[in-house]
Amino acid sequence: IHSFPTRRSSDLFADAKKAVKWCADVEEAITTAKKQALSQTESIEDLFRSFDRVSAHARETRLKVDKLVKAQELQVKVNIKNKAEQALADHVSAINKTLGRIALPAVASDFNGAMKNKRTIASLQDAVDTELARAKIDASQSADCIRLNLSSLAELAADYVFLFNDVQQLVMKANDDLVSLIKVRIDEHQKAEEVKAEAQRVLIRNQELKRIADEQEAERLAAIKPEPVSAVEPIRVEPRSEEHTSELQSP
Repeated sequence: IHSFPTRRSSDLFADAKKAVKWCADVEEAITTAKKQALSQTESIEDLFRSFDRVSAHARETRLKVDKLVKAQELQVKVNIKNKAEQALADHVSAINKTLGRIALPAVASDFNGAMKNKRTIASLQDAVDTELARAKIDASQSADCIRLNLSSLAELAADYVFLFNDVQQLVMKANDDLVSLIKVRIDEHQKAEEVKAEAQRVLIRNQELKRIADEQEAERLAAIKPEPVSAVEPIRVEPRSEEHTSELQSP
């Protein structure tokens, strides 16, 4: 029992876990031996004292080693997980540099789940490495899909970039769906532009017709000559004689 490791050591990590189990077995064996001795010995005080010392030492060692094992196991898992997460982040960052203003969506990974029920450092590392490789493949496949979609946009919508300001969301679609959407947006835009153009043509035509009508009316009015006005001779009043005036004034 004295020889068991009670300090952290990655080399003795697996052996320490075995030691914990062995100490527990010792405790159980001591308990069984005590029960057997009770049935075979009348004076067993010294024997029991020996048993108790061994059992207490085994228990103390077991608890100490078990605590160190659990702490070491947790630290190992944290270190392995942190390195894997950083490796995945570096991989995604390198891909994003090739995509211009587009960024990969979040890449799912479950390193904690991968380490579940793994008992050795080697098995922990292997499980996390496998999950890391899977996540990197997912990221690379997503990047390939994005590049294909960017190519479709460049080919089909080069003159209509203003219709696709939501490019970050669009490039996440399946390529067939994106191509269909590109065609629909462009078609709708062209139809709307044709309606606007026709309305403008109608407006211009109406304005031109009004201008012509106004000119014609002005010409018509200008062609009308006013009739000449004849001079009116003044009325001459003959002066009355004095005799006639007297007649009118007499009763």
